[in-house]
Amino acid sequence: MRGVRDRRRRFLDVFTRPLGKIHDARLFRMSDIGAELPGICAGDRYHLLGDAAYPLREYLLTPFHDSGCLSEEQARFNAKLSKTRVLIENAFALLKQRFCQLRYLEFWHVLKMSKFIVAGCVLHNLCIDAGDEEMENDYEHRVEGVGATLPYYEPIRDVHLRALGQVKRNKVMEMLLRM
Repeated sequence: MRGVRDRRRRFLDVFTRPLGKIHDARLFRMSDIGAELPGICAGDRYHLLGDAAYPLREYLLTPFHDSGCLSEEQARFNAKLSKTRVLIENAFALLKQRFCQLRYLEFWHVLKMSKFIVAGCVLHNLCIDAGDEEMENDYEHRVEGVGATLPYYEPIRDVHLRALGQVKRNKVMEMLLRM
């Protein structure tokens, strides 16, 4: 499952298929938001945050690759990015806390399971909109984790998109470090 959330912990987009182990970058390319994000984030104003498993783009900022030679600024940027990015993990944890059945789905059909998960996300958003936020504080800072990173080889077009992402990430890093 891959998700995008807002500052209120509401899911803006969820992608629940296919079932099985798929690299995050491929899952992102398969999703609707992966195709729509370049248009949504046009103009250099908006971006999503992803972990190192995602491809760096102008509209999808990822941490600097840490091979032991990061500058102090890059390390601080990575720390701030990680602290912010973990909030999606908190949203998933809150969803599973709110609807415990999501931990034990035993459907035989993947499509039915996917629909059940999406329905849980919709109900989760409705609960937040209705002011039911009593559970939210429990998970805001408790759940932390870093996704596994697997090798990902980029086609030539992706190299250009990655370069645009590097420029944007450097701008955001400079802005964050001035705060």
